[in-house]
Amino acid sequence: MFQKLVDKKGNDMQRFIRFLILSLLTLVVYFLALPWAALLLDQKFKLIWRLPFWTETISAVLVLVGVAINLRYFWMRAYHDTGTSGSLGFSSSDVKRESVARPHKVELLAVWLGGVGLACLLRSPSLFGVDGLIAVVGIFFSRQSDESTGMTRFAKFVFPHINRVPIWIFLMLIIAATAAGLPALSVDNQPPPSATEPAILVQVRCKPGTSYLWKADFDKHIRPAIEEVIAKGNTFTGLQVIESTLPWQPFDFMLIYTGKSFASLDKPGVPPHFAALFQREGTVRAMAVLNEMNSYEEQSTVTIVYLSKVR
Repeated sequence: MFQKLVDKKGNDMQRFIRFLILSLLTLVVYFLALPWAALLLDQKFKLIWRLPFWTETISAVLVLVGVAINLRYFWMRAYHDTGTSGSLGFSSSDVKRESVARPHKVELLAVWLGGVGLACLLRSPSLFGVDGLIAVVGIFFSRQSDESTGMTRFAKFVFPHINRVPIWIFLMLIIAATAAGLPALSVDNQPPPSATEPAILVQVRCKPGTSYLWKADFDKHIRPAIEEVIAKGNTFTGLQVIESTLPWQPFDFMLIYTGKSFASLDKPGVPPHFAALFQREGTVRAMAVLNEMNSYEEQSTVTIVYLSKVR
């Protein structure tokens, strides 16, 4: 009696381990490894699958159904393998193993729907196509069920005689559903990189009540010198002046100097527009203007940036 109890517990443990290994291995391959490989294919071929947001809730439900069906199938395979001897020289255990090893069409359909849900959640057209291919191949290895299990009773209640539906109807359903996802498929053609040009960004914040004085000196003295440098085309090719429109912005004026290259500015020296200012108004007057403008400034920052050229 004790030995039989020990043997029964040992068999139950072996069956549970077999169920655990088979189910986890399948779930890892089908719901982790396969999606990972499919996402790599999507990235390689730049495939984009645009689906509406409402599909995500339905997709999550389908994934849960697929996982549950997988677990049920391997539970049946691990535990339902005992019975009495049958006819034609085959034992009932042999019949049961063959019966459980070949899944129902209901189970294949549910697992396929789980894969479809995962593909929709990940927006992976490659996974969607591979899942359909696996389902088509699996249909030919499925079986019809004459036994009355909880799953088949539920399936026949919800979908009358679903296990007795001809194979070609399942194939047409899978192929049609796979083809229905093609209109939402597109290739992400990245535009060629736009041409850029270097620029110097200068942000000036003036002391309270002095911004208009700074602007007057800039327009009278500095802007003509910059326009002279631009006309020569040696360093600067353009100038944009942006004034702040909101009181809490961190600057009062933003100056953007564009040019073909600013390599010459790496060497210590007088900036080209200041040099032009000295030539136009003389050293004494130019220094007086610059000192006056500096007295109006509270903070000034200079940054090298790249601007996209408008085609």
